[in-house]
Amino acid sequence: GTMHAADNAAPVHNVDGSFVREWLVLGPIPSKDMEIDFLAEVGGEANVRPKEGDTITTKDGTRLSWTRLQSKHDIVNLEQVFGIQEWSVAYAYCELNCRQSIETDLRAHGYPAPLWLNGMRVGQTPVFNAGRKPIPPVLPIRLVAGKNPCLVKLKHEGEEWAFRFQPLPPERATAELHVTGWDGRNVPDASLQFFDKGELVGRVTTDASGKAEACLYPLAESYDLRVTSGNLGTWLYDVVLRPGERRKLDAVLTNAVAISGRVLAMDRSPQNAIVV
Repeated sequence: GTMHAADNAAPVHNVDGSFVREWLVLGPIPSKDMEIDFLAEVGGEANVRPKEGDTITTKDGTRLSWTRLQSKHDIVNLEQVFGIQEWSVAYAYCELNCRQSIETDLRAHGYPAPLWLNGMRVGQTPVFNAGRKPIPPVLPIRLVAGKNPCLVKLKHEGEEWAFRFQPLPPERATAELHVTGWDGRNVPDASLQFFDKGELVGRVTTDASGKAEACLYPLAESYDLRVTSGNLGTWLYDVVLRPGERRKLDAVLTNAVAISGRVLAMDRSPQNAIVV
């Protein structure tokens, strides 16, 4: 959650798995060009450490000031501050607070957004297609003990201007999946569904090399995985992911005629909870 610091200080967010709901935001800057550093006059994107009320002047002479945005929801809507805009760029800034230095992952949602942590550009926030219960892709991040300055650069193209930002704690776990057919060939576009106690909690799809990654948090005690491609399929039962673990899992698809109907657990007892 967010800690309240001095009145005009940047919001500090403890990395505990919650979404960042409070930011300092600056904009809107009318532009389609994401490569321009609009903060050059105040030290540049990598070095900016704003406080609420700090200002910049854009090329056309407009003064913009860093404004506090507190969202009631996990999704942060920039239109709350900027109104409805077209073709604009904005910045959002906070500090991520950690008890110790960690390597973890970031989940985000919205357009791909360049991200700076501790003065280094660390890539773009990952984007996923919303479908039925997708498991969001993640961006690996490294955080130091204490406060980590965090800047996100957000573009707007006429859709609703909103984003979600969720730094995961190191207790998250990742399943690295590889799906092949009985002939050993990689299976692209296979659907992998994760079930917890019979309920679908998320899904991912394999890439051209038959691989997929699922970063899961919070973790269930165990997962049952349903892997399908066309009329081929298989189940992996009782997959346990430990906090912080990266686990490789291989699934070999067989003809799936037998998977409909009553599913037996490994000990041959019926599994009524699993829908097929």
